[in-house]
Amino acid sequence: MENLTLWGKKVDFMNPKCNFLQLRDDLRIPKLEELTVCLDLWKQIQVQNWCVFMYKKQGREDPQLGLFGEGGNLRVWLSESSWLSSVDLSLQTWHSVCLTWSGPRQRLHLYVNGSVVKLEEEISVPNVPLAPNGTLTLGVSHGFTNGELVPESGHKLPGYMSLFRMWDQEYSHRQLLDLRCAKGDLIRWVVSDWHMHGCKAIPDTGLKCETFPTTPSTPSTYTNASTGPITSYGPLPTFKDSFFRVRLNVNVNNPYQDSEEVIRIWLQETLGKDQMSVLNLEILTEPGACLEESQQMREGFYIWPQTEAQQTATVPCEGDPRQKATRLCCLDGVTEKATWTAPDLLLCPLIVATILDLDNVVVLPSNSMDVVEIIENLTSCHTKLSFTELVIVLGKLAEVVNMSQMTPPLGTAIINVIANIIATDSDLSLVTNEILSITDSIGNKMTFGGDQYNVAAPSLAISLFNVDPGHFQGLSFGVSSVSQDSSPEIFINQDPFDDTVAFISLPHVVGNYLPQQNGTSSRVQFHFYGTMDLFKDSEPKMKLNTYVVSASVTNATIVDLEQPIVVTLHHLEANMLNDEVQCVYWDVNKNDKLGGWESSGCTVNHTIATRTTCFCNHLTHFGVLLDVSRTMVSDVNEEILTIISYLGCGISSIFLGISLLTYVAFEKLRRDYPSKILLNLSLALLGLNLVFLVNSWLSSFNSYGLCIVVAVVQHYTLLASFTWMGLEALHMYFALVKVFNIYVPFYMLKFCVLGWGIPLIIVSLVLIVKMDAYGSILYDNSTQKQNTLDQFCWLKSDVVFYVSVVAYILFILLCNVSVFVVVLVQIRNMREGKAARKRSGLLHDLRGVASLTFLLGLTWMLAFFTWGPAKVALLYLFAILNSLQGFFVFLFHCLMKESVRKQWRIHLCCGRFRLTEHSDLSHTATVGMKFRQYQLTHAPSMKSAKSDHSNSTSSTSCSSHSDRGPGSVSG
Repeated sequence: MENLTLWGKKVDFMNPKCNFLQLRDDLRIPKLEELTVCLDLWKQIQVQNWCVFMYKKQGREDPQLGLFGEGGNLRVWLSESSWLSSVDLSLQTWHSVCLTWSGPRQRLHLYVNGSVVKLEEEISVPNVPLAPNGTLTLGVSHGFTNGELVPESGHKLPGYMSLFRMWDQEYSHRQLLDLRCAKGDLIRWVVSDWHMHGCKAIPDTGLKCETFPTTPSTPSTYTNASTGPITSYGPLPTFKDSFFRVRLNVNVNNPYQDSEEVIRIWLQETLGKDQMSVLNLEILTEPGACLEESQQMREGFYIWPQTEAQQTATVPCEGDPRQKATRLCCLDGVTEKATWTAPDLLLCPLIVATILDLDNVVVLPSNSMDVVEIIENLTSCHTKLSFTELVIVLGKLAEVVNMSQMTPPLGTAIINVIANIIATDSDLSLVTNEILSITDSIGNKMTFGGDQYNVAAPSLAISLFNVDPGHFQGLSFGVSSVSQDSSPEIFINQDPFDDTVAFISLPHVVGNYLPQQNGTSSRVQFHFYGTMDLFKDSEPKMKLNTYVVSASVTNATIVDLEQPIVVTLHHLEANMLNDEVQCVYWDVNKNDKLGGWESSGCTVNHTIATRTTCFCNHLTHFGVLLDVSRTMVSDVNEEILTIISYLGCGISSIFLGISLLTYVAFEKLRRDYPSKILLNLSLALLGLNLVFLVNSWLSSFNSYGLCIVVAVVQHYTLLASFTWMGLEALHMYFALVKVFNIYVPFYMLKFCVLGWGIPLIIVSLVLIVKMDAYGSILYDNSTQKQNTLDQFCWLKSDVVFYVSVVAYILFILLCNVSVFVVVLVQIRNMREGKAARKRSGLLHDLRGVASLTFLLGLTWMLAFFTWGPAKVALLYLFAILNSLQGFFVFLFHCLMKESVRKQWRIHLCCGRFRLTEHSDLSHTATVGMKFRQYQLTHAPSMKSAKSDHSNSTSSTSCSSHSDRGPGSVSG
C-alpha cells in the first residue's frame, strides 16, 4: 500500500484545481469525550479569514470542532464555542499544530511548535461529548444545502497542509513528542481516508516525517559462522539513529499516582538531556499483596489484614463473632496487581440497620467515604425523614466534612446525599442553615487540579474556581435544565439565554476583596438550589417564586460593593398581573438562627412576567419573593376554580346556543325589541364563552400573531357582552321609568350600532395606540415551557386593562345597578294600594329579581369584593355564577317563558304534548316576570285612562305582545 501513503507529502490548497479534502463517508468520527488532533501547517500569504479544518454536524449552525485563522492568529472551535489564540504564525515555514481536549477534565490546549498557546477568551470548556457522525473537511469551511455539503468560498487555507491525524484520547504535552511521527488511530494521513476533490499530494523533503512509516530496501547481508555453513538472513533495515534497550526495576510507594506517566516523564527528562527519545515504553508489574485496610460497613467496622494475591482474608462478624466475614484479594486482569474485592458479609447481622443507628458510628478520616455511602444507602429508600433523622444525618455529614480531606469523589458523594434529602418530603425548615453550612464547607475544603471544578446532582449544583486576585476580571455562573431526574447544566461566563433559570455575575471589583495569600489562588464558589422547600420563611405575605443561587469567597466577607452583583432568576409561576416582587437574600441569623429572607442591599432592577433581575451589593444566597398578600389562593383552589370556570362556560355555551336557535327559528319570538336585545346579548355571551374555552389551547401554539388575534377577540366579546347588558338596562329604563308611546325610528338599528360599535372602537384604539398590549403574558420572554392551562392570550398592559376593561365594566355595572334599583322601586310603587300579596306572588317577584340580576350582569360585581378573609369563598361564588350566566339566561328567558314553551310544543313535540297554532293558552304572565305585566300607562309619571282591573285582565306576557316602541320589557 506504499502508493497510498501521504507521508512526506503536502496538499497545496492554493492550487485552483484543489478544492478541499473531505473525510470519506465510510469513516465516521464516533462520540468522543476526549481527543487529540495534530497537523503540519504552512502559510504562504497573509489573509484575514481562513480555515485549517472544520468538523460540523448537519443541522448545527457552528462547528463541533475546528481550527480557523484570523489574520495571523488561530481560533479554536469546540462544541459550538470558540477561543482565540494569541499566537502569530510566521509565513512560509512549517508549523506543527496540535489540539487536545478532555471533556471530563474540562481541559482544552493548543500547541504550536511544541509550546502551549494561551487561549484568550475565558469561556468554560464544555463537558459534553463531541457529536458523532459529522463531516470533516480540510482547507475550507463548509455548510449544508438540502442535505448536501457545500464548501464556503472566501475561507480557503492560503498555503499547505500535511500529516493531519486524530486520536480518541487526550495526550499530555510530553506524550505529544512521541506522536510527532505516529499514525492516528481515528484518522490517518493516507489516501484511503480522504476524498481529494481535485487536490494532489506533492512530495516535500522539508517534512520531518517524510520516510515514516516506509522501510527502505537494503542489499542482502551475510553472516559467517565458524561452526556451520553460510546462512542468509534476508534484507535488514538500515537506521540512521542508534537505539538502546533500557530495563528498570521500580518500587512504587504511592498507589494513587500514574506509575507509567511518572516513569515516562523521568526517562524523558533524564535521557532528553542527551537528545534521546523514549519509544515503546512497556511497564510490567508484580501483583504484590493487598494492603491492610479498614472498612466501615452497615454490618460493622472491619480491619482486613494484608493478604497475598488470590488469597481470602477472614475476620469475625462484629454483630455475631460466631459468624465469619470474608474478602478475596484477587489479581486484576488489566493492571496485574493485587486488588481487594467487595467483602462477603452475608452471614453478618446489620449493626447500622436504621438512620438512628448512625449515632453509634465513629467517623474517622480513613472511613469517611464508607460513612457517606452508608448514609446514602439509608436515605435513598426514605421518602420522608423526621427531624431527629435529619439532625443525625446532617450531623454525621458535618463530621465527615470537618475531619476528612475533601477529595472530589468524597465531595460528590456528600452532595448526592444532600440532593437525596432535598428531594424527600421532609420538613427542612429547621435544618436549612445546617445544609447550607455543609455545602459551603465542601466548596471551601475541596482539593482539585486545575482552576475549576463542578459538582452537580438533581436540584443542586456547585461550581468552584481558583482565581488570581491580581487578575480577576469578573465571573458569571448560570444554570439551566433543572429537573428532579437529571442534574442541572452549568454555564460559566456566558450571558443568560432562554433556558437559564438562575444567573449570577460578579463584577471585577470583587477582586479587590479577595484575600491575598502569598501568590496562591483564592477560592470563589457558586451554589444553585433547585428547590423551594429548603428556604421556608414565616412571612405569610411573601412567597419564594424562584430557585436560589449564591456566591461566596473563602475566608472573605464581601459587602457594600461599588458595582452591583447582577442576579437574574426565572419565575416558577409567571407574574401574570405583574404583582409586586422583591429581591431578597437568605439571612442565617433571622428567626432565632433558623434563617429567613431579608431585602437590605438588594433592589429590583428589572422584572417581567417570567424573570426578575436584581442588583445586590453583597454575596450570599439570593432569591425573588412574590407578594401574595392580594392573591392568597392555594394551588388546589386555583385548580378547582379553573375547572369550575371551564365547566360553567361549556354549559353556558350549550344553552346559549339553544336560546339562539330558538329565537332564530321561531319568528314570532323575536318580533318585539326585548327579544331582539336578548338575541344580541346571547350572541355576545356565546362568543365570550367560546373564545375563553379555546384561548389556552390556541395560546399554547406560541404564535405571537395568533395570540394577538385571540386576545383581541376575547377583549371585544367581553366588552360587547357588557355593552348589551347596559343596553338591556337602558331599554328597561325607557320602558318602566321614562314611559312614552312615541315611535322611535331605527330603534333597534341604533342599539346594534351602540352594542357592537362601541367595543369595536375601544379595541381599535388599543390596537392603534399600543398593539403590544395584547398577547400571552407567558409567551413574552418566556424561559420555560408552562402548563397549557397556565397560558392565556389577554391584555398584558396594566394601564390598558384597567382603562379599557375594569373602568368600562364598572361604569356599565353602576348604571345597571341604578336601573335595577329604580325598577324595583317602580314596581313597588305599582303595588301600592293593592291587596296583600300572596306567597306565590312573592316567589314570582323573587324569580323576577333573579332573572334581572343575571340579565344585567350584576353578579360580576362580586369581582370588586374578592379580598380579605372571604376572598376564596367569593371567588367560588363569582366563578359559579358568572360562568353559568348563559345557562341562567336560558333558564329565565327561554325555558321559563311561556311563549317559548308554546313554540316548542307547536313545532317540536308530538302526540298529546303537541299544540296547534291556535291553541288557547292561559294569559298568565311569564313565570317570575309578573312585575312586567304592567303596560306603559301604569307608570306613575303618566295618567292612565284604564282601570287596574282592565290592566290586570288584558295584559299578556311581554314576550307575546307586539309592542313596537321602546315601552316594552322582556326577560
